[in-house]
Amino acid sequence: MYKLLSRILIYFILMFSVIESSEIIDYNGALFIDNNLGIVVVSYDIDDLNKAEKYALYDCISKGGKNCEKVVTFKNSCASIAWSIKTKYNGYALSKVGLDEAEDEAMKQCKSNGGLDCEIKASVCTSWDIIP
Repeated sequence: MYKLLSRILIYFILMFSVIESSEIIDYNGALFIDNNLGIVVVSYDIDDLNKAEKYALYDCISKGGKNCEKVVTFKNSCASIAWSIKTKYNGYALSKVGLDEAEDEAMKQCKSNGGLDCEIKASVCTSWDIIP
């Protein structure tokens, strides 16, 4: 009986040491838009949230954006943005479930914000891992 209890105790110690030593890697992203020109950019799988914002802003400006604005930042999830060329309204969404859900919600948001001809301009999912 003592040997069985010892083995169970060792098993739990080993199990919890693996869980405690596991590291969740965060993957960050950012969506930026120049709403007047319809320039939409997204950065993703960046190790730092501030870097993700800077990369997306730089990308927006380098594509000719004059009024680039942050729409949203995100971590370990999917992001999507829809934009209406006629009304210049947009909608965005985040999802931990998947890209389809993010795109559907972005389209709904765009239309509810007054968009007449909304279309998805960018969609992406970050990676997310647990590293032992």
